[in-house]
Amino acid sequence: MRLYIEVAKRSFQRQMAYRAANLAGLATNTFFGLMRTYLFLGLYAGRDVEAGWTVGDAVAFVWL
Repeated sequence: MRLYIEVAKRSFQRQMAYRAANLAGLATNTFFGLMRTYLFLGLYAGRDVEAGWTVGDAVAFVWL
């Protein structure tokens, strides 16, 4: 068990060395996720269902 804890600790430390890159990736993915969400909201503005998907299904698809 101690080996797993040590590996997890070192892995966490390695990832924290690239903190700025992790935050930039998170910001980028959030921005483009919002863009896709608004694209789907615009597509579904005139219809309730498109290709068998509701607006909730489409938004969930973007974020999952």
